[in-house]
Amino acid sequence: MDSLRSLLFDTRDRDTASRWQGPLVILTAVLALVIALVASQFPIPLMPGVFGTLALLVAVMAAGLAWSMSIEHSLEHITLWHVAEAFAVIGIIALMFARTDEALQLLGIPV
Repeated sequence: MDSLRSLLFDTRDRDTASRWQGPLVILTAVLALVIALVASQFPIPLMPGVFGTLALLVAVMAAGLAWSMSIEHSLEHITLWHVAEAFAVIGIIALMFARTDEALQLLGIPV
């Protein structure tokens, strides 16, 4: 447990890029939980579409923030680019499971 705590929160002996690794992991988990909670408030046929759309929105915001801060993509450390990539993949997969015909009928649009 101490090694996990030092990995996530101990910033004394690490460079700036790896210093943000723990908070980025926590931020990613919190954002995924918030997206899941918001999506669960919608009817079941709309859940995958809402979840996927919100995940892609978070991915765009994370990528825009990483780009505006000129963060380099690193293979050694988790960066904001990795968070954006993860949410983009999750969003695309969730949208692949979305059933648009049921969602359109639920919204009152004839199919």
